[in-house]
Amino acid sequence: MARRARSRSRRSRRDSEERGRQLNIPLIAGLALFGIVLGLVGWAWLAFDEEAFKAAMRPPSIVAEIPPPPEASETSGEDDFEDEEAEDFDEDEDVAESEEDAVDSADAIDDSSETASEADEVSEAAPAQPPLPEEQDIALAPAPQEDLVAEGPEGPLPVIAPDGRMAWEVYAQPFEINDPKIPKVAVVIAGLGLSQAATEAAIQQLPGAVTLAFAPYARNLEGWIAQARAAGHEVLLELPMEPFDYPNNDPGPHTLLTTLESDENLTRLDWLLSRFTGYVGVTNFMGAKFTASTNSLEPVLAELNDRGLLYLDSKASRNSVAGDIAEELEMPSVVSNRFIDRTASRVAIDARLFELERIAKSSGSAVGIGFPFPVTIERVSEWARALRQKRYALAPLSAMVNDKVVE
Repeated sequence: MARRARSRSRRSRRDSEERGRQLNIPLIAGLALFGIVLGLVGWAWLAFDEEAFKAAMRPPSIVAEIPPPPEASETSGEDDFEDEEAEDFDEDEDVAESEEDAVDSADAIDDSSETASEADEVSEAAPAQPPLPEEQDIALAPAPQEDLVAEGPEGPLPVIAPDGRMAWEVYAQPFEINDPKIPKVAVVIAGLGLSQAATEAAIQQLPGAVTLAFAPYARNLEGWIAQARAAGHEVLLELPMEPFDYPNNDPGPHTLLTTLESDENLTRLDWLLSRFTGYVGVTNFMGAKFTASTNSLEPVLAELNDRGLLYLDSKASRNSVAGDIAEELEMPSVVSNRFIDRTASRVAIDARLFELERIAKSSGSAVGIGFPFPVTIERVSEWARALRQKRYALAPLSAMVNDKVVE
């Protein structure tokens, strides 16, 4: 009996030890796993780079930041630059332009591939042509010229000099490339003067051949114009004109309207033209409805022509009659081909700049309008540096007067 009791006791101890070992295995494994996790957390804590994390969480750099709002203005009718121009179109025109833009962008990509292939084939057969000589920025003479201004009720107004000289020629930047085989491209940056940072960047960072357009409601316009001309830029004045959705979209208190009599519009025009001096001409700010009205636009263009100014039609509306009226008046005029930054991203802007090259190559010249977004200034500066290597000429707007462009 005693022997059996001892045997049972030994079996009981063995069973107890076995159960203990089985219970200890998961405990040990759990402690080991906890130690590993704790070690990883500690390593991650010590290795965490807050700056790199913040950089990774930022939105992609290809999207432009909107310029700061106007520091000071005389009207509450000024909205963001790109939105103001884009809203000039009615709904049907927006849809049509979106479809056209999609086709144009696809064509641009296809043309780029074909051009690259053709260039490779040509380079094997003939040596590459040398690039055009480097373009030098020219500091333009201070404005105004005394015989090109006359005192008006609101300030100095441009006039044709007694000897026949006109502002659009006198204040123009010299352009020496007259070879018809060299395509010309002009770029206008509009909406300047309302933001100090954006205006300074456009004046200082863009080549002198880029034309700058200033809003009439900005402060210190004479100072901005002096800086722009000292950097070699031709200057335009923006004329606020009635959009389709006026007054919900109001360009300001001196907007030219289809509902006003011609005399009232001309009085408003005098106020606008007297904001500063030294500009070669004017362009419409918004104005999809106004530029489509012959009765409203013709007296305005006739007055501008009598004052020796050129007119840039931004094509706020496909129904614009500005080109036809200017031709009848034998007025110096230019028609824009593209807004280059309706989508303010590097990819979209580069595609539009390529479209300008394509148009210039087929027609001899092309004109694009942009706004002072940081990404626009960056891409136009980069594009302009490479333009001459491709044997295109970056031209001031006055060099494009009366060019006939067929797209």
